[in-house]
Amino acid sequence: MGVLSVLPNVTLREATEADLPALWAMIHEHPEAHLDDTAGTTLEAFADEMASRLARGERLWSVVVDGQMAGAIGYAPITARVGMLHGVCIARRVSGRGIADRALRDVLEQLQAEGVQKVSASYFVDNRHIRACLKRLGFVDEGLLHERAIRGGVPVALWLVARMLKG
Repeated sequence: MGVLSVLPNVTLREATEADLPALWAMIHEHPEAHLDDTAGTTLEAFADEMASRLARGERLWSVVVDGQMAGAIGYAPITARVGMLHGVCIARRVSGRGIADRALRDVLEQLQAEGVQKVSASYFVDNRHIRACLKRLGFVDEGLLHERAIRGGVPVALWLVARMLKG
């Protein structure tokens, strides 16, 4: 995949290993939204986890604003036609500008063009920002996953949402 245009001064491209330190820093801007007790505790552990995910066929796009990494979107295929968003992170410095909506819309359009028909996502129930973003993009509730993750040693619930892509 090449570079996709999102908004003026915003591009979406496949992530590289060089993007991981910036992504690691962004994830730590919102630890309550992104980290559970299974997350790596060092940049090196995070890089190893990402390498493992990519080796399993997952994808990771970098969101670049004015030439600087400003976010990332991960996707894990389940079958050729069904998959799940696996990590959506936007830096605080660019949040609230519609960048997440546009970048996710472009990822969904690319996945649809590749034959994907359904995309799911799960997120901590108290993450109101991603909930609002996914609702704006047409995701609908599929269920509440009780005690699905551990955050800070405490079991927490996740919302499960999905969107059908036009075939």
